[in-house]
Amino acid sequence: MIDGYLWEGDSVSSLFGEENTIDLSVYVDEDEKIIEEDQEKAYLNYIRSQKEIDEAIRNVIIKEFELSNDFDLSSRFKASSIIVTVNGSCGIAINDNALDSDSSNYTFVVDTEPGHELTETVQYYLYTK
Repeated sequence: MIDGYLWEGDSVSSLFGEENTIDLSVYVDEDEKIIEEDQEKAYLNYIRSQKEIDEAIRNVIIKEFELSNDFDLSSRFKASSIIVTVNGSCGIAINDNALDSDSSNYTFVVDTEPGHELTETVQYYLYTK
């Protein structure tokens, strides 16, 4: 369903060993309001490479938050959505349940494209590349 500049749907994530239905958010061009081929490719790459990407995300979080390698990430973190930007970048938004916030748990995004970088988010918008 397209609402303004955002197409919203559902996807499945098995991040941290727990399969969950999560949001899929695809930002579309304000004039065209269609999902472009590079956006579809980025999402399909995530689905096709999910196991490898999940492991890379685990490594990024352990390094970024200075956690031990045997830390149970599912006890603290939960995937909330997959985000695909207008330019075709793709990332997975993750809530950190250890931090309190007035509106919601702290959310960050790990880029699913090669490099798997941790990025800040502003209203679930992914800024990469």
